[in-house]
Amino acid sequence: MESRFNSFGKAESVDIQDSDLSLFCDNFRKFLLQIQERKKRGHNDYNPLLCVQKIYDEVWMHSGMLHSLLDAKGLHYQGNLFLDLFLEVLNLKDWFGESKNAFVLKEWEKIDIFISNGRRHIILENKIWASDQDGQLARYIATVKDKYKASDGDIAVIYLTLDKRKPSENSLSNEDEEWKIGKNEPLCNGRCVEYRQIAYGEEVLQWLEKAQYEVCNIKNLDSALGFYIDVLKQLLQIKENAMSVKGFFENKEKELEIALEIIRNKGDILSATTEYIANYCKENCKKNELEGLPSTINNSQILYLSDNRDDNPCFCFSVECEETQEGLRFGCSIYLEDYGFLEGQYYCESKEKIEKFKLEIEQILQELEVKLTCIYSKVDTTVFYALNWKEAEFSTLSEAKEGILQFINDNKEKVCDLNKILRENTERIKEIYSSCLGIGEAEA
Repeated sequence: MESRFNSFGKAESVDIQDSDLSLFCDNFRKFLLQIQERKKRGHNDYNPLLCVQKIYDEVWMHSGMLHSLLDAKGLHYQGNLFLDLFLEVLNLKDWFGESKNAFVLKEWEKIDIFISNGRRHIILENKIWASDQDGQLARYIATVKDKYKASDGDIAVIYLTLDKRKPSENSLSNEDEEWKIGKNEPLCNGRCVEYRQIAYGEEVLQWLEKAQYEVCNIKNLDSALGFYIDVLKQLLQIKENAMSVKGFFENKEKELEIALEIIRNKGDILSATTEYIANYCKENCKKNELEGLPSTINNSQILYLSDNRDDNPCFCFSVECEETQEGLRFGCSIYLEDYGFLEGQYYCESKEKIEKFKLEIEQILQELEVKLTCIYSKVDTTVFYALNWKEAEFSTLSEAKEGILQFINDNKEKVCDLNKILRENTERIKEIYSSCLGIGEAEA
C-alpha cells in the first residue's frame, strides 16, 4: 500500500479494506495488552534523572554528570578510577600522566569542564545543541596558557558533541591566534595542542560502560551509571523502548499507512467517540428518561431529560471529547439549553443584558440555590449557562463512559427538579426574555 500525493504535494486518503482495519485494530490491541503485562512484571521507562533535569540540558544534566564522575574527589569515593578510564578511552592517559591529585572544575573561566594535574590541562567543551561562540576555543586555550603559564604541548582540547561534528572556524580564531583543525590537533602558526573530537554515542558510552563494569557490585553507583546511559540512549534515539508505541510501527508500512489515515480522520473519530459515550449513557439510564439532541458544537453530544420539552428552555447534560497532548479529555456539564426558544434572540445581545437575564433566571431557581456561569463561544457568540462541570482524563474508553454515566446519575435528580421549575415558570421566562433582551422593542 503506497501513499499518494496530489499535484500540490498534499497527502490523499487511500482505500483501506475493512479487513485491514479490523486486523490492525486487533493487533494493536494485543500490543497494548502486552505493554500492560510488561508493566505488571516490573518493566518501565522510569528514569529519576529525567524527573529532575531535561534530557537536552548541557549544563545541569550532562556537564553535571560528567563532572561528578570525573572528579577524583567526588562523592562516589572511587578516587581517580573514572577519570583514568576516561583518559584511557581517549588515548590521553600517558600524555596526562599522574591523575591521583588531579582536580576537575565545572564552568571554570566559562570552560564547561576543566581537568588539570598542575602540569597538563584538559579543556572539555560540551555541545548538545548549542552553537559555538566566536573565538570560544581560542579564548579558552589562551586563558589556560595565561593562568598556568602552560606551553602548547601541555594543553588538550576535547570537543564533545552528539554527532562528532567539528568546531566552527570562528570558534578557533580570535584577534591574536587562528587555530586550524589537523588530523588530531588544532594547529596555530605551526604550533599545536592535543585534540580529541568525540561523541556521546561512541567514546562517552564506551567510557560509561567500562565504568559501570568496574563498580557493578556497588549498587548505587551501578544504578546511577545505568540511568545516565539510559538518558544518553534516549537522547541519541538508540534505546529499544519496549513500552513505546513507536516500536509497534517500526518497519511496518501497511500499519503506518492505516495509522496515518486514522490521523487524517481524527475529527470524525472524536465525534464518533462522543456519540458512542452519549448513546451508552442513554441506554443505561431509565427508559425514556434521557433523549438525545444532535451533536452541533465542538464534538459535543447533548442529552436532555425528556419531559414535554417542546423547545422550551431546559437543563441538559453535555458530553464533550477533546484531543490533548496526553490523549483525550472527556467532560460532562449541565447547562441551560434554549435552542429554538424565541429564535435565540439573546445571541446577539450585549453581555450586560445577558448577565441581567442570568440573574433573573437564578431568582426563579433560588430555592435550589443555583448559580449559573456564562460561557461565551468565540466562534459563533453562542452563550450557555453552565451549572456544573466535570472534566477528567481517562486511560480507557471504558473508564470514560462509566465516569460520565456516574456524573449523570449523580446529578439526574437535581436536573429533574430544575426542569420542573422551568416548566412551571415558562411564561415568566418569556417575560424575562422580553424585558432583559429587548424583544418586541424593534416592532414597537
